[in-house]
Amino acid sequence: LSNGLILFDADWTNIQIGQKWAKINAFKSLEIAEICSNFAGTGNVLNLRLHPLRNIEWLEAALVAARKTKNQNAEGVHLGNLGLAYFALGQPVKAIEYHEQALKISRTIGDRRNEGNYLGNLGLAYFALGQPVKAIEYYDQALKISRTIGDRRNEGNYLGNLGNAYSDLGDLHKAIEYHEQALKISHEIGDRRGEGADLGNLGIAYYDLGQTVRAIEYHEQALKISREIGDRRGEGSHLGNLGNAYSDLGQPVKAIEYYEQALEISREIGDQRGEGIWLFDISLSLDKLNQRAKAID
Repeated sequence: LSNGLILFDADWTNIQIGQKWAKINAFKSLEIAEICSNFAGTGNVLNLRLHPLRNIEWLEAALVAARKTKNQNAEGVHLGNLGLAYFALGQPVKAIEYHEQALKISRTIGDRRNEGNYLGNLGLAYFALGQPVKAIEYYDQALKISRTIGDRRNEGNYLGNLGNAYSDLGDLHKAIEYHEQALKISHEIGDRRGEGADLGNLGIAYYDLGQTVRAIEYHEQALKISREIGDRRGEGSHLGNLGNAYSDLGQPVKAIEYYEQALEISREIGDQRGEGIWLFDISLSLDKLNQRAKAID
């Protein structure tokens, strides 16, 4: 992934110029419309390089273009990625609308891989809405599909998501089992982003078990990976979790340092949910330092 990002970044200016031209001229021919659709087909790379609001602009243009060319597969992919973009903005209900449309298309055209993707994304959205049991239902369906078609990357993703759901339900030992299975797959296939997520999830699980020092070890490994690949959202999450760990160790000053870094990233990428979480956590640490007026602010 790191090498791919270097190549992508080297041509990023030209990519943006090309996308703008294709968006403006997509109405002129089916060929240009297809080019416009393809510009938004790089998925995770765009998530790492575009603010979610800008990503939505690309995806909406691509969706119109895909419908113009009657490419249902591309239409489904763009709908699914729009769901992810709105999820990144802290709007899981809107994300569900897009994922359900994408899921319907994948089933219509028999696209099992993306059917699994959209089921997994629906699980993420319901988990964000505080419905872990419903999330598990979607994750289990997605995991079954990924194993049936031999999709190791998504198998690891869904195992990690199941771990998060069981952690939320208080079954931490079961959660750790899922996260360790996910981490093993990420190592095997060289999925650095997935590896970072799995390490972070293990850190959270051990933190919840009261093993804070061990949790810090996992979060530091995860933070290193997120910085290597330029995953700002992951970086912010791991920084915030390190803040939680140091707060738990009775080090509120150090905790605030991490929270403030996480807060800066949340504001940069438009993650209002994260912004609210880190502001609240900073207030708790300030209260521990007897800075109540500042904490209230």
